[in-house]
Amino acid sequence: MPIIEPPMKIPLRERVSILFVERGRLDVRDGTMVVIDKNGEREQLPIGGVACLILEPGTRISHAAVRLAADVGCLLVWAGEAAVRVYSAGRPGGARAERLLYQAQIALDETARLNVVRKMYAVRFGEEPPAKRSIEQLRGIEGARVRKMYELLAQQYRVSWTRRKYDPSEWDDSDLPNRCLSAATACLYGLTEAAILAAGYSPAIGFIHSGKPLSFVYDMADIYKFETVVPAAFKIASHPRPRCRAESAHRVPGRVPEDPAAGAVHSAARRGAGRQRTPAPRGAARGTNAPRTARRSGRRARREEVVIVIVTESAPPRLRGRLALWMVEVRAGVYVGDYSVKTRERLWHEVVCHIDDGSAVLVWTESNEAGFDFVTVGPNRRVPVDFDGLRLVRYRPPNAPKQPLRGPLRPGQEMPEDEDLEDDDEPGDFG
Repeated sequence: MPIIEPPMKIPLRERVSILFVERGRLDVRDGTMVVIDKNGEREQLPIGGVACLILEPGTRISHAAVRLAADVGCLLVWAGEAAVRVYSAGRPGGARAERLLYQAQIALDETARLNVVRKMYAVRFGEEPPAKRSIEQLRGIEGARVRKMYELLAQQYRVSWTRRKYDPSEWDDSDLPNRCLSAATACLYGLTEAAILAAGYSPAIGFIHSGKPLSFVYDMADIYKFETVVPAAFKIASHPRPRCRAESAHRVPGRVPEDPAAGAVHSAARRGAGRQRTPAPRGAARGTNAPRTARRSGRRARREEVVIVIVTESAPPRLRGRLALWMVEVRAGVYVGDYSVKTRERLWHEVVCHIDDGSAVLVWTESNEAGFDFVTVGPNRRVPVDFDGLRLVRYRPPNAPKQPLRGPLRPGQEMPEDEDLEDDDEPGDFG
């Protein structure tokens, strides 16, 4: 029996950032990961194109699924409902030490660390920090501005406010605005930690904060919390009424919440959790726009990535499972995705190596006269030809002998003239 090579790993920048799974059983079928519900219905997950998979309560996962996630470089995170708490995590998706070493190197270099702190200050407040200030001085300036922003938000939403106070051991002693802020920031910290782990960084190595297990989480979450969860917390505190889960969570099954901190890490998957900006109060310092990481909008900005379609016929199950790791199987044997040219060539190489006696065609968008291009592999009566720069399809006669398995025909490369097409009775033959 031939040895099956481990699946390839797609670069992190081309992946979906975070995918949530709740109340389902994860297993492996035909070499790809599936989610099985209580009725036995299953959905395929293109796990090879996902940076982080968050498993919420009610989820069970098999050993084979854990191994497959590690092979394709997808980080598994066990979290509470809506990822409010991160309980455990597997091996980071990158499974490499470059990012972690780079983070540690900057944190240990005082000059480099100060530059990072100044950059975080500029991103958060939309202006350059004062010159010739130490990290401790910048931390003090930032704290004063944050306290002022709390006061402005309290005035905007007409909420009684004294100061920020949080004590986990005395939760009931806090006032309503502080409890709302604590719950909102806890949600933000959970998603931020998942994003940091998915990107291959350490949550403990911070730059503004230090000496805590989640120092880097606090650094990154603070950049965007006044655009996301803090205004929402004051708004809820101004209307103290019971809120149902649908109102407070704004969740769509299978998608990232509208209030994601995954965008807090610019290096973490640039495609993924979308954000909903909340207007800052008048007079408050406004931060710069966070990276626009909604999957579709980010894809349109990345012109090097194009939509690709792979259609297979008589393909072995192992190849179909492999393709389902990275693409969505919309119909039996029809796979759709959007990746860069390099990743597209690697996917096609997988097809050529494992197609056996089957056949396949790869179609992608291209800037030519037709607007698309395609290649084929395996025995098939339809083969691509180049007709004065236009890609057309040539039909072989029905009784022609099948051609042996061949590699893909590249643009400009014609099929060898070894058939007589005079007896072709396909539609359009007027001879």
